[in-house]
Amino acid sequence: MILKFLFDRIVALIGLLILWPVLLLTTASMVRYMLRQDASVLEVKLNSDNATLLKNHLECFHTDDLYKTFNDELEELVWKYKSFNESFKKQLVERFHGLFPYHATRNEIIRFLYGFYMKESEVYKRPLTKVKQDVARQLGMI
Repeated sequence: MILKFLFDRIVALIGLLILWPVLLLTTASMVRYMLRQDASVLEVKLNSDNATLLKNHLECFHTDDLYKTFNDELEELVWKYKSFNESFKKQLVERFHGLFPYHATRNEIIRFLYGFYMKESEVYKRPLTKVKQDVARQLGMI
């Protein structure tokens, strides 16, 4: 328990010290997706004010090619964006709150709904959490 707490704090501090690049859906790909309903056109690009950091990520991790393989995940996020408005999320929170013995928090219910953790310090807990958080923020989902 103490190790997990310390690890969470270290991850949070590293996140503050290193300006992580943000992953965003390109506007053009979002428009093409809305017109065609074809996940293969969705495109995520790294965005950072630090040109060196951006170049290093692209060269070392090949993120442009890597994220193309997860377009189905991005498409599901877009579906959820189009389907789950704030009123629906509020109803879910009210409904689920009493169903769990420990009274789930809003973040836990949203995690259940969207399938990823909300806090930046929790990006390591599930694959693709960073890209999903960034795109969800871009779309105004979280």
